[in-house]
Amino acid sequence: FAEYAVALNIEQTDGGSAFRRHMNGLRFRFGNRQPMAPRNPTSRQTMARTVGADAWYKGAWTLHSMRWMLGDSLFFAALHRYTAPGFRSVTTDSLAAAVRDASGRSADWFFEVYTRRAKLPQLTVERWDDPSGDILRLRWTEPRDLAFPMPVPLRIDGKTVRVEMPGGRAELPLRVGTRVEIDPDHRLLMDRPLRADDPLNPY
Repeated sequence: FAEYAVALNIEQTDGGSAFRRHMNGLRFRFGNRQPMAPRNPTSRQTMARTVGADAWYKGAWTLHSMRWMLGDSLFFAALHRYTAPGFRSVTTDSLAAAVRDASGRSADWFFEVYTRRAKLPQLTVERWDDPSGDILRLRWTEPRDLAFPMPVPLRIDGKTVRVEMPGGRAELPLRVGTRVEIDPDHRLLMDRPLRADDPLNPY
């Protein structure tokens, strides 16, 4: 939370571009060695040794993706519910309950993938060319095949759209020659190469 609070302050004071640069810089600083919130109880010392910086930087990115999933209004409402009682011990389940209360729907799948497991989900993208129109297929894959209906942002010919992913899949018809960028503003925490020439874009 502290690291994402820093990012939010940058967004407020320096704007969206500086915020995105800051978040992209954090993406290089964690390695997914262990789950951030394993279900088996463990000591603070063990967590510090095994999880390390992931708790800070992957934690910030998890909140960043949660913000995309919920939208700003519900995201900040959930954080208010989570922190409103004041000083107390809180858990990952407490945050999941706050999200459920604020949004009216369960996000257990989100917390299971991002906090209970180390490996990140992958987004498979396929584009089928056809003279009458192209088809773009999106599919989330997760190491244990858990349903992962995370919506995906696309930029289609310069316009950003939100693609819902029921069952972790979606299919979109496109005009021939349409330019598509996948997650152009890097809102999604997923397994993608950490290099400037992002192979997902343009697609």
